[in-house]
Amino acid sequence: MYSHGGLNAAPIEAAMYAKERGLKVIAITSGENHKKAAAVHSSGNKLGDLADVLIDNCCPLEDALVAIPDYYQKVGASSTVAAITISQSIASETALRLQKLGHKMYIFVSQNVTEVPKEYMHEVYASY
Repeated sequence: MYSHGGLNAAPIEAAMYAKERGLKVIAITSGENHKKAAAVHSSGNKLGDLADVLIDNCCPLEDALVAIPDYYQKVGASSTVAAITISQSIASETALRLQKLGHKMYIFVSQNVTEVPKEYMHEVYASY
């Protein structure tokens, strides 16, 4: 579950629902937020409290990075870039491990990638 702050009700409710059913919860959130922000959910939990695995997005508490002169708050959310980077890292590592285990993978590839034969995408679509 992705939630920069880890405080909003929706991801906490989803994590609680998953835990009640014996599922593992992986939270991608700001470690700084988890450590410093006060819980606001009625359960007293933050998303990181419910996580079996907490992946720190390494973004600051307030998320934004760019100070604007004579403006009261920063802009430019860092968590958006972090979420994409973490997601692609997980997908890439998963593909690498599946390949090492001998699994046949059907991965969507842009038609702009000329090294991939056109008939390959027919296999991908057929597998799904």
